[in-house]
Amino acid sequence: MGGKSIEALKGLDFLERYAGTLVHDHETALYHFGTDHAECNVHIIRYLRKNTEEIGNRWSDEMIPLLSGMNKQRKGLMEQESNAMPAEMITDYEGKYFSILEQGRRENKSTAHKYAK
Repeated sequence: MGGKSIEALKGLDFLERYAGTLVHDHETALYHFGTDHAECNVHIIRYLRKNTEEIGNRWSDEMIPLLSGMNKQRKGLMEQESNAMPAEMITDYEGKYFSILEQGRRENKSTAHKYAK
């Protein structure tokens, strides 16, 4: 049995028993498994680009390099066999992240399209 239907996924023994966060591409059938869900950065970046291109919001365009930079930094640390990101780096990233989100909240107040909000 193949595909991404709920029934097909139930045939995957490990998925039936998995009790953690599933990172996926917003495949709705996967929401029936695991205990939490997250979307991969590639899909998040697609949503951000769409927001920038179709709505014209700046915040989404600023979030892309931040997420990409954090991921590049994490990969660099892993290559150095250091799995821990320094606390000051995390604090810096968090500050930038929440600043962009606040900008997004302000911009979205003037966004007319109900789905884009």
